[in-house]
Amino acid sequence: MRTNDNFHQIGLKRFQGITAIGFIITLVLMLFLAGSNYYNISSMNQLMNKILNENNRKTELIGELRYIARERLLQLFQIAEERDEIDQDSLIIAHSNLAGKFIEYREELTQLIDTPEEETIDQRLDESLIKAQPAHKQVLNFINLVDDATLSKKLIRASQAQQKVIQELEALMKIQKKHNNDLNQEITFYIENSYLWPGVISSFVIVVGIIISFLVFRFVTHQHEYVRGMNDELMNSNQRFVEVTLEAEKANRTKMDFIANMSHELRTPMTSIKGALGMLGSGMIGDIPDDAMELVNIADSNSDRLMGLITDVLDFSKIESGDLELVIEDVALKQEISRFIAPYQVKGQAKNIDVKTHFDSDLPESVRADIQHIKQILRQLLNNSLKFTEQGVIELTIGLTDNHQNLSFSVKDTGIGVSEEKISDLFESFVQGDGSSTRKYGGTGLGLAICQRLVEALNGEIGVHTNLGEGSTFYFSIPVQNQQKVA
Repeated sequence: MRTNDNFHQIGLKRFQGITAIGFIITLVLMLFLAGSNYYNISSMNQLMNKILNENNRKTELIGELRYIARERLLQLFQIAEERDEIDQDSLIIAHSNLAGKFIEYREELTQLIDTPEEETIDQRLDESLIKAQPAHKQVLNFINLVDDATLSKKLIRASQAQQKVIQELEALMKIQKKHNNDLNQEITFYIENSYLWPGVISSFVIVVGIIISFLVFRFVTHQHEYVRGMNDELMNSNQRFVEVTLEAEKANRTKMDFIANMSHELRTPMTSIKGALGMLGSGMIGDIPDDAMELVNIADSNSDRLMGLITDVLDFSKIESGDLELVIEDVALKQEISRFIAPYQVKGQAKNIDVKTHFDSDLPESVRADIQHIKQILRQLLNNSLKFTEQGVIELTIGLTDNHQNLSFSVKDTGIGVSEEKISDLFESFVQGDGSSTRKYGGTGLGLAICQRLVEALNGEIGVHTNLGEGSTFYFSIPVQNQQKVA
């Protein structure tokens, strides 16, 4: 198999080299094609700008000049026919204003003329204007001083001169149309030629792609036997992995069963020890000396601690083995929690800690929930708060959220808190917020892991807000109705 692996590596490197070269060639060709197209498009854009910015402006100016020339000729006849002096003066003023606009447009047009043909017509236009302008003045100067026959001759002469101006403007207009047609043909030429190079390059790219595909096909064919052999080996490995996994699961199940049995076995003698110490401490078997009572209290306190450790291990083993069952029932939540919190208030008084309970006003008297596991979660959270709080307040708050669909619980304390970098490890098994906590406060590190597993089993969510030295707030929420069983 080692020899096949070597051949496979050599073939793979060769294939990678060929593919890389083909990709580079294709990329260069595509870049060249993109650059060529960009150049052609840029050229066409320049031509279009030339049409829009020059020819269209010249066409617009010629049109305006032609309109003014016709309008002035029409006004000249209106002035000659008008008998009202006021209206006649208005027409003369309008005629003069049009002359000013004509001069303005004429100067702009002269600056845009750039071909010999246009310059020739422009010279003829100047000659026509030189003849037309005096003819207009003669009509205006002698409008009321000559007889109608003489005035009519002057009008005819002025009209002929103005018509010559209009004809020259129309000649310029024809030239502009011809220029537009020429430019359109040039653009068409660019467009037609722009198809050539992309077609050639695209064809070459296709050929390169076919060659690369052929090489890839050959490589895949040569590697087929290798892949089939690897598949057979992988299937064998998977089979071995499944067998090992089943053995590991069996061993883990055996371990969990052993832990559960040991926890049960340890609870029985511990219960007897707790009972005996309780009888000694209560004085039921007679008075004992004060120094002996101190030893009894120490033993009783440590038996409580040991019983808690055994309970944590037993609960964790049940959750891990899938033996946890949920019991949903109607619960008078306020009454249950009030009775449940009482022992913790007594423990808090012993440490000068005020343990408070707050129920939201919208909390109903009865809800459907798994009260036993809720108490188990709260027991872990309250024990932690009492353990890590030296003074101050512990407050348990219970309410409804999400339109009364979820029960929410929070336990807020003024304890030591947790640093930000340790928060992510809080709900891991056998982990505490600080390594030194295990030595100072004791515990297995299973409490919060058990809480998380229980909340998840109840289809809820759990989290924490905490700052080092400023206390912590652990919170969780669960659906009000939940009848799912954890397998």
